[in-house]
Amino acid sequence: MKTAKRPDQATGKELVELTGIPLRTLHHLASEGHIPKPKDGRWPRAGTVRALLRHYRKRGKRVEPLFEEKRRLTAAQADAQELRNRELAGDLIPLATMEARVRDLTGPARAFIVACPAIYAARANPADPQTARKALETLRDDYLRTSKEPCAS
Repeated sequence: MKTAKRPDQATGKELVELTGIPLRTLHHLASEGHIPKPKDGRWPRAGTVRALLRHYRKRGKRVEPLFEEKRRLTAAQADAQELRNRELAGDLIPLATMEARVRDLTGPARAFIVACPAIYAARANPADPQTARKALETLRDDYLRTSKEPCAS
């Protein structure tokens, strides 16, 4: 990165990194006289920052929104990296793996529940197994419907 030779001066790239304001916007503000113009590609560091603060205060804007997008992006990147680190450490399980494990655990129980009306209809009412089967199917369907609803915390 090209750096200014004097500490009281900054290159355009340094000002962009310092303020988060695009270089094109800095040049536009300079051309409108809101901030000092660069000389030989160097800007007066303190004077430019003071002028930027004064300009945005006059417009009724706080300076923090200028940095908000960069802060949000940095936070999102840190969160994503934290998730990757936790997954690598074995603290997290991928969703597809978890779904497969739950299916493996609950599949046999669900199959049994689905088969219950046919298995127990004749035992529940030997005189009228069809009525018993319909009653058991209703119970089964009610159970399966409620088991799909979200659990209350």
